[in-house]
Amino acid sequence: MSDADGPEGVLEQVLTTFRPLAEGRHLELESHLPAEPLWMEADKTRLEQVFTNLLDNATKYTDAGGTISVWAELSQKESAPGEAGGSRRAEPSALGAVVVRTTAPPIG
Repeated sequence: MSDADGPEGVLEQVLTTFRPLAEGRHLELESHLPAEPLWMEADKTRLEQVFTNLLDNATKYTDAGGTISVWAELSQKESAPGEAGGSRRAEPSALGAVVVRTTAPPIG
């Protein structure tokens, strides 16, 4: 995948698509994406489907005035002695993408 097609690039494209929909439903859509590129072997189309489904559900089921927050980061996996790698060291293991929906605090 090129930088633009990397997981964060695909997520940014989906976010761009959903921003007008979120604004139309009076939702705040915020994203927290890493500055450095994330690399993983993945199918761009499937990533786009996953991100689209998550954001579609979040925009459908978040009450007006709510916030949808999206984070993407590379998680680290420690290998224990005796496992592949043989020492305790952090290794990239997976892209974690989290969509959190919150509602505005009650008024009054």
